[in-house]
Amino acid sequence: MRKRGGFFLLLSRADVSVSVFKKYMFAIFETGGKQYKAFVGDVVEIEKISVSEGDVFFDKVLARGEGSDIKIGTPYINGAVVSGKVLGEKRDKKKIVFHFKSKTRRRTLKGHRQVTHLSFFVMILLMSILQRRKMRGQMTLPFILLVSGIIVEISIAGSFVAYFLSTSGYGERLSVRANAAANSGVRDAMVRIAQNKEFVSNLCSDPYSYPVLVGDDASSVSVCRITDEASNKYVFSIEGIGYAGSRQKKIFAQALVDSITGHIQIESISEQKIE
Repeated sequence: MRKRGGFFLLLSRADVSVSVFKKYMFAIFETGGKQYKAFVGDVVEIEKISVSEGDVFFDKVLARGEGSDIKIGTPYINGAVVSGKVLGEKRDKKKIVFHFKSKTRRRTLKGHRQVTHLSFFVMILLMSILQRRKMRGQMTLPFILLVSGIIVEISIAGSFVAYFLSTSGYGERLSVRANAAANSGVRDAMVRIAQNKEFVSNLCSDPYSYPVLVGDDASSVSVCRITDEASNKYVFSIEGIGYAGSRQKKIFAQALVDSITGHIQIESISEQKIE
């Protein structure tokens, strides 16, 4: 998929057939107070569409073109309709704004996110073209079959585009959540060790394991301990594996604890690859 002229243009094997129509057929239409120009097969980001996924029609067509035949509406073209299919929607990321004042700290979460629908147009100007050809009495079977084949191929390819657009951002969010869950598990173990230096006495060959719930996610924590006789300190090894959906992240940390005073010192903490 590549961007052209402000629109998201789908590249697939259907382009071989669509290119014949894209070269000649386009429309300029209005919706939600904005104007959009689209060719057959374009993927267009449109705001403020109060519909769910499925077919959508726009009857405020300002202009349409077919080869050298370009018609301008006054202001709209009577009987012209742009037809498309809504694939899904996306939202902007939430923003956290920090306000620092004298002796006061507060933060505000700006939660409003504009909804943007991803519309994949598969039948642009077909209705107006069919109406004009019907008046001429020149509707042929080969033309109908060709257009039907184009619509089917573009609809299938558009489904794949919608799937990959939705799963790519979702996978990144799951990875962040899994990392946060793993860190929470490690921090939980450190708090328990700080409260009780004898929290775990298991060797690393048989670590002590327990779960930690982090909202809708979870972390599996493993803790083991060895004793450094020279410094009279406990060496704790902590491993936290965070789970969020299909994503997993692993955080490993080591801490030194004085066997007498219980003073804890973090030696290292890092993310490791899950084998």
